[in-house]
Amino acid sequence: MANVQQGMNTEAVRSSAGIIKKKAAEIEAKSSEAQKVAGQLKQDWLGNDSDQFQNDWQQAKKKIDLVATELQRFAKAATTQADDQDKRSSNDNG
Repeated sequence: MANVQQGMNTEAVRSSAGIIKKKAAEIEAKSSEAQKVAGQLKQDWLGNDSDQFQNDWQQAKKKIDLVATELQRFAKAATTQADDQDKRSSNDNG
């Protein structure tokens, strides 16, 4: 990977954005899996502690899902920046 003094290595940025996007999808998948497991616990655990656990889990899941959404947003922003950089470079060279 080349060290850039100014500007952007657009290929490297797109590659990193792809990795971030993939990790966001992995987080979404794991969150969904955990949601299923937490839902199954309702059948095996009753009472106030179970209710509190379910409530706490739902709050945690919202945060997990927000992390995945933010990662998707950052990946898209990085890709957009790389596209913009390529357009500017093409205009400067053309």
